[in-house]
Amino acid sequence: MKFSGTLKIYEDFIVEEILSERFIHSYKRTGKGIEKSSGDYALFLLKKQNMNTMDVIKELEKKFQRSIGFAGLKDKKAVTSQYVTIKIDKINNAAESCLIKERHAIENISMYSDYKNSDAWFKLNFVKFVHGQLSPGDLRGNKFTITLHDCSDIEKLPKIIKSVRNGIPNFFGNQRFSEKNHIIGRKIIRTGKSVFAKDLTKFYIHAYQSFLFNNALKKYLKKQLKLLNSKELSVPGYNTVLGNKKFDRILTDILKAEKISLRNFKIDKLGIMCRGSMRMPMIYPDISYEVRDNDIILRFTLPKGAYATVVLDHICNWKDER
Repeated sequence: MKFSGTLKIYEDFIVEEILSERFIHSYKRTGKGIEKSSGDYALFLLKKQNMNTMDVIKELEKKFQRSIGFAGLKDKKAVTSQYVTIKIDKINNAAESCLIKERHAIENISMYSDYKNSDAWFKLNFVKFVHGQLSPGDLRGNKFTITLHDCSDIEKLPKIIKSVRNGIPNFFGNQRFSEKNHIIGRKIIRTGKSVFAKDLTKFYIHAYQSFLFNNALKKYLKKQLKLLNSKELSVPGYNTVLGNKKFDRILTDILKAEKISLRNFKIDKLGIMCRGSMRMPMIYPDISYEVRDNDIILRFTLPKGAYATVVLDHICNWKDER
């Protein structure tokens, strides 16, 4: 049971990052009690359209000549908001005035960059000073606002939304694979060879790990015939220990069919060790909707690692004209 709709412009897919409260907290505990926190890192809000996160990060690192901290990758064909951090240079007490000057300069950074003959752009605005560099562990989730146009079968929407709130499978989204990312990853794992840079090599391997998990989850759901409980399931990697549980047996059979051993995820000659992880089998989006003529606006929040396109695939036959 699905309705149909179309994404037409980038603003139809809006993503807003949610950081952990620990990271964004403005106060810290000291020997003197609770004090306002400042820190040696500048936190910025990065808003972008039709750009990969990594392309923007590389441009910022080139401009500021410093490493940029970030918590997650955001969709390209969308309008997305996320946070980044830049470390302030360490300056000794003798040059405290320089530090104050630099802080003042950072506080006034407001950057906008667009590209000729393109609808790609990004904006960067200072938020505040914090005590650490952003990393993936600081991501709590993402808030989505998705507008679908020219919708049909709208009368099905109440039942569809109710079913989503009761839980849907937590597959990795197709954008993790693209057309052949997992195929490249499989070849790297099988041969132990790569012509790509280390980070890109790991990206392809991670896509293959996601592909294996999705296949195992699909087979598991067919055999289980009921909603999964809250136990986490294995995403395979070199340190994964597979037991005799039903999901682990399915994953073992898939690895055999793929002619892959868990040991293959550690490639010493490339200096790469792709660990396994655990993933919740279900997500329970607190989703709401609004109908405007033949348009439907969906609003929901997902935990980190979950994909909005998986939610769309579950409830909607959607076309992408962005």
